Amino acid sequence: QYVGAGYKDKIKKTIGTLFTFLFLVSMGLMLITFIFRNQLLAFLKTPAESYQAAMDYTMVCASGLVFIYGYNVVSAILIIIMLPPHLQCWSAIIRTPLCCR
Repeated sequence: QYVGAGYKDKIKKTIGTLFTFLFLVSMGLMLITFIFRNQLLAFLKTPAESYQAAMDYTMVCASGLVFIYGYNVVSAILIIIMLPPHLQCWSAIIRTPLCCR
C-alpha cells in the first residue's frame, strides 16, 4: 500500500521493522535450537550411530537460519518494489508450489 501511495519514508520504516523483527526471530530460533539440541534429537529418537552427524547437521541448519530469513526478506522486498502488481500475483502463484513440496 505504501509503495502504491508513494510514501517512501513509510516504506523505509516498514522495511527496517521487517528486517529487525525477522532478524530477532531467527536469532531466537537459532538460540533455542542451540540450547535444546540434545532434547530435540532425543525427541526425534535419533539412533546412536548417527547421533553425532545429526548433531552437526542440526548446528549447521541452526547457524544458517539468519541467512535464510535474510534472503527471504530481501527477495520479498524486491518482488514488492520492483514488480508491477499483476506480475507479483503471478510470481506468488508460480513460487508457491515450488516452495511447498
